[in-house]
Amino acid sequence: MEVWFRSDKGPENGLRSLTRDQLDHLCTKAKCTIMHSISNQHMDAYVLSESSLFVYKHRYIMKTCGTTTLLRCLDSLLDFSDGIGMEMMWVGYSRKNLLYPNAQLWPHSSFGDEIRYIQTHEKLQDRLNGEGHILGPITGDHWFVYVADHSETSPLFKKTLSYVPPISSKERTLNMMMFDMSQDIAQIFYQANTATGKEMTQKAGIHHLCPGAQIDEMAFNPCGYSMNAILHDAYSTIHITPEQACSCLLYTSDAADE
Repeated sequence: MEVWFRSDKGPENGLRSLTRDQLDHLCTKAKCTIMHSISNQHMDAYVLSESSLFVYKHRYIMKTCGTTTLLRCLDSLLDFSDGIGMEMMWVGYSRKNLLYPNAQLWPHSSFGDEIRYIQTHEKLQDRLNGEGHILGPITGDHWFVYVADHSETSPLFKKTLSYVPPISSKERTLNMMMFDMSQDIAQIFYQANTATGKEMTQKAGIHHLCPGAQIDEMAFNPCGYSMNAILHDAYSTIHITPEQACSCLLYTSDAADE
């Protein structure tokens, strides 16, 4: 889930003014917790128990996995941003079709339930006014996308005489999902074989993917790995589940002029 806010509203530090208690509340609603964090002049990056959170001045990106309830933190995020005088401009929520939809908590077992949750929520239904889309074949792998666009190019945009729209963002995002990991490589991500996240990063050669970046990694017990890397306004994140029955690697690299 990604939420953008207008750059002319709110405090100088924007969303980075949110308190740790507020961020913890958002994570609790999404059923995850903050484990580690790193920061630079552009963003704060958090390794979560279930993926990652990135907070820029005017941009909030929360990635979760497992049986999390990501959409259920959106109303609180908007309440908190209202409280510091910020104004939402764009919301995007997307995910791949699920391998085990019945294992998910409501409303995330189906895209229909997720859309109904937004459309019937007392704080979200009128405010977002977005649209849902399905990318790819229904009979194969596909991607669900929900977008609420209130940017300056949208008819929903609230125009004011004092606001000068920013130059179009040069955002570049690469998402990769890989499955059926080689079991030789997967063994790196078991704590019995590699004790710390930093050692996993070095053993697997992950540090070569983001040279010069500040890296924050975590090893899970008994297995699993998460990493955030930040360099200037760009972030990379990797999350690995090495178990043979459901092995996967999720990789995202993103840069945007903020």
